[in-house]
Amino acid sequence: MINNRLNILLVDDSRLTYVKISDLLSEIKRWQCNLEWADSYAKGLEVMQRDAHDIYLLDHLLDENTGLYLIQKATQRERRAPMILISGSNEDLDMKAIAAGAADFIEKGQINVPVLERALRYGLGHREKMKKLRQKEQQLNAVANAIDGFIYNCSPDRRIEYMNDGAIKRSGSNVIGKPCHQVVHGRDSVCTECVHSRVLSGETVHSEVLSPKDNRWYHVISSPVLRADGRISNQSVLLDITERKKADEDLVFREAFETLIAKISGKFIELDPLETDHAIDHALSHLGEFTQMDRCLIALFSSDGTQAGYTHEWCARGGKLQPEKLQELNVPDLQWALGKIKNGKPLYVSSVADLPREASSAKEYWQEQGIRSLVALPIMANGKVAGLLELQSIRNENWWPGKGLVRLTRVAEIIGPALERKRAEEALHESEQRFRTMAD
Repeated sequence: MINNRLNILLVDDSRLTYVKISDLLSEIKRWQCNLEWADSYAKGLEVMQRDAHDIYLLDHLLDENTGLYLIQKATQRERRAPMILISGSNEDLDMKAIAAGAADFIEKGQINVPVLERALRYGLGHREKMKKLRQKEQQLNAVANAIDGFIYNCSPDRRIEYMNDGAIKRSGSNVIGKPCHQVVHGRDSVCTECVHSRVLSGETVHSEVLSPKDNRWYHVISSPVLRADGRISNQSVLLDITERKKADEDLVFREAFETLIAKISGKFIELDPLETDHAIDHALSHLGEFTQMDRCLIALFSSDGTQAGYTHEWCARGGKLQPEKLQELNVPDLQWALGKIKNGKPLYVSSVADLPREASSAKEYWQEQGIRSLVALPIMANGKVAGLLELQSIRNENWWPGKGLVRLTRVAEIIGPALERKRAEEALHESEQRFRTMAD
């Protein structure tokens, strides 16, 4: 509408109706009305495609179609001008028209200037309301798209009705009408933890789920939303909490590890050197069970560092190393590894299979023993590497966090002085024995 001009399209197969409406519009002084006529359903739909009118007046009976169907088609194609249905008396047709998207309903037998003027006024008012509604919808969409999370609506039968931009990017663009469990979580069937029925009963549900689609944790807020047809949809907001969950798990792990270290170190306080081996076996057992590694071992070097042998070991599930492998550590084959820890730094090999070419000897040696991942921590004595605390994984490649390595180093630092005291006690005992022998 420009200034006071009103462009109106009448879709009606009766010329008499066209003449009558034209005469009535000429008597309305509020607007300068320009009436265009389409005498069939097909022509009406074609003209409406131009979206060049301010108001549509639609007859209900059009050829083999109906005005209701025309309203539905126009609504689907987002025709924004208000539509007014004209028909004979029908008790529920007016409600059907409004539900389909019409702005008003007029009975043909009741049409006069005041009725038509009121209908046009209501139609224009409806247009302004719809304009404001679309603006609010755009604002809500902007907010939804700005949220650092995924939002989607699903119908009572669990099919996607709406997704914000983030959810579309995660799931793909052609998802409307598809099952929510398939789109959101990549599942073939309804999620076992699904809260859809609770939401449809009017409940807002908070939950935490691990999505198999991307293996990330989400805090999900599922709320009931009233649909235009009076039914309830489920609107869900997914907030990624993977990092928070990881931080929580790290905190639990750290606290449990600190408790373990305190438990191990307690065994070494004022330890009788004769009980050192028992205390070390106790430490390896608890360390292996806590870390879920398959073997925990202690290897000690000779004084010149050319030889090394395993002195203590723990194996998961009651397994044991072969005796010949338990006795000696092949120092020449492990020069690459020993070079890494010679300065007292821990060595972490997450995947033996992925070791570089320069570590080929160590790789072959470890693979012969079935080792897939390992951690080797230096045991220090008098400022030198006197041995190793090894944790080996046989069943699978094992990821180990950097902070966990620091705590494992503390275990090696507890064991090192105990072994040093044991060696000193053994040297003293041997010296006393020699002295007694010489005295005798």
